[in-house]
Amino acid sequence: MFSKLMNSLFNKKAMMKVYAHCDGPCGVYDPASARVAAEAVLSMTKKIVDLNPPSSPNSEEWSAYNNTFSRYVAIKEDQAKETKKELLILWTDYFKPVHLENYPDLHDTIWKATKLCSACKVSIDIAKAEELMSYVEKIHNIFWQTKGRSDSFVKASWVNKISDRFIESAIANLFHIRYAKVCDVSMSPFLKNGDIVFYKIYSKNKSSLKIGDIVIFKHPLLNINSVKRITKLSEFGVEVCGDNKEYSKDSSNLFGFIQKERIIGIVMFHITNYGFLNLKNLLSNK
Repeated sequence: MFSKLMNSLFNKKAMMKVYAHCDGPCGVYDPASARVAAEAVLSMTKKIVDLNPPSSPNSEEWSAYNNTFSRYVAIKEDQAKETKKELLILWTDYFKPVHLENYPDLHDTIWKATKLCSACKVSIDIAKAEELMSYVEKIHNIFWQTKGRSDSFVKASWVNKISDRFIESAIANLFHIRYAKVCDVSMSPFLKNGDIVFYKIYSKNKSSLKIGDIVIFKHPLLNINSVKRITKLSEFGVEVCGDNKEYSKDSSNLFGFIQKERIIGIVMFHITNYGFLNLKNLLSNK
């Protein structure tokens, strides 16, 4: 009985299809959809430019890189197409001859914006993506002026930045932890280039260290902070080594023991460059 009921509810033939916008004479128009899509184009373009290929021949790292690169490109192209569609809906269905009288450059503005959509689709060019955003903002302003309004052009990334700062502050204050970005491959495969690590501040009198802990410390020879795994404890300090022996310069082959005073923090967990949360270190510290 239950099985028949569920089958009837989810019968594909009987299921009604719904869409976000009808592209018909509904009279409901808003340039926000074009703005969101254009901002996604700019965001993906920046992510592609910032995406660094692995410095090692590790096949897993290259597979992950190629997968991420392909996904970013696919999203960029899809959102460029979506931006053009939304702008053309405004151009062909909303704007009227009376609007051209007040905004004689309207046709040229939308034409250039749609051309930029095509340019952003086939290239990886931050300047063109930013130019597209400026044209979308101009169209946004014209649209709302025709309605006698002056709605602000608010980017989603502005809201996200505020949210990110709030979340970072909340994490730091609530859990007394900080975060840092990994910038090499010496701790791969556990920590990869671009991963974000969250660490609790190390206190010589209050914190305990054990073999296997991943620590952030002031490099004894270079003016940088490093992240390695503790392999030995002694009264002189700790020995640290990278998981990627082939590419790591550490206690085993460069600087020997490091003083505990040089330790900044103990890594609790990390978020990978591809968005996955890894709690392995946090769970092992409980």
